[in-house]
Amino acid sequence: MNNLPSTEQDFEKQGSSLVKTANTLVIVNVEDKKYAVKLTQEINAFIKGAKAFFKPMKEKAAEALEVVRDSEKKVIGIPTTAKEIILDKMTVFDREEDRKRREEAARQREEDLKKHEALMKRANARIDKVLERAKDTQETIDLLKLELENHNLSDVEHQEMLTRLELEEAKLVNDQEKINAITERVEEAANLPPVIFDTPEKVAGSVSKKSVELAIVNPMAVIKAIASGSLPISCCKIVESEIKKVILMHDGQKVIPGVQYKVGSKTHVRG
Repeated sequence: MNNLPSTEQDFEKQGSSLVKTANTLVIVNVEDKKYAVKLTQEINAFIKGAKAFFKPMKEKAAEALEVVRDSEKKVIGIPTTAKEIILDKMTVFDREEDRKRREEAARQREEDLKKHEALMKRANARIDKVLERAKDTQETIDLLKLELENHNLSDVEHQEMLTRLELEEAKLVNDQEKINAITERVEEAANLPPVIFDTPEKVAGSVSKKSVELAIVNPMAVIKAIASGSLPISCCKIVESEIKKVILMHDGQKVIPGVQYKVGSKTHVRG
C-alpha cells in the first residue's frame, strides 16, 4: 500500500475497503496466516499515513487553542485574584468566630462542672444523713424512698438517691453481681451533657469547608490500617496493570492472595 490517499474522503473509502477485505479473510493454513500478516502490516502503514495526514491540522488547531487558553487565563486571572482576596478575608473571619465559640464552650463546660460538683456534694450530704439515721439496710431503703418524694430535689440529687437506693436494694438480697455493676457505674466520671453553643450565622451563598494537609510517612502502616478496617478500602488504589506484570513475570504460575486470574493470549503483528 504505497499510494496513500490525499483527501479525508479517500482515506474513509480506502479504510472501508480494508474492513471488507478483513471480513472476507479466512485463515485455515500457514499461507493464509502469512497473507493476514502482510495485510495487517499494510493496514498499520495506512493508519500511520492517516495520522500523518491529520497531524498538520491537529498542530494548527492546538496552536489556536493554546492562544485562546492563554487569553482566557489572562482575562479570568484578574477577577480570580479579587475573589481569592475576599475568600481569604472570610476565612480569617470564620476562624476567629470558631475560636470564640470554642472558648465559650470551654468556659461553659467549666461552669457546668462546678455546678455539677456542688450538686453532687449536696446530694452526698443528704445520703450521708440518711445513712446516719438508718439502723439497717431496710431502714436505709425506706428513708431513701421518703427522700425521693421531696419535690425540691435537683435532677442530680434525685439521680444519686435512685442509684443509692438501687445499691441498697441489691445489698438487701445479697446480689453481688448487681452491687459490682452499680459500684463501677458510680465510680465512673460524671457524664455531663454536651455543651451546646450557638452555631455561626449562615450567610446565603457562603460555604465553609475544612481542609487537611496530608503527608504519608509510612505507607506500610497505612496499608495495615486499611487491612484492619481502620481506613476504608477506598483509601487504597489497586493498580491492576502492576499485578498483571507480576503474573506474566511468573508465567501465570504465581498464587496471589485475593486475586483470581486467567492467562490468555492475542496475536499481534509488528510493522
